[in-house]
Amino acid sequence: LVILVKALLLFVLTLLVVYFDLSHEAAVWAFLSIFALGEILMIFKTKQIFFSYRFGWLHLILYFCTLETTPLLLLWGALINFNELMIVYI
Repeated sequence: LVILVKALLLFVLTLLVVYFDLSHEAAVWAFLSIFALGEILMIFKTKQIFFSYRFGWLHLILYFCTLETTPLLLLWGALINFNELMIVYI
């Protein structure tokens, strides 16, 4: 929900810049405000989810390691497989 609202606000900001000729300085300040508010809300949400029990910090570390390393490992495996297929057929 936070990401959806952030995207909607950035879309509105883009429309203001394009159609109503909003100054670039005001657009930059609005963008930074939207980005900062979104990040603060995401940190608050993470705190609420993971730190409500004793070993929440461990769950947080495991969650983010899995979230960041698993897609990279899957991409690496896919690239190796595609590379082998290309070598065989060429």
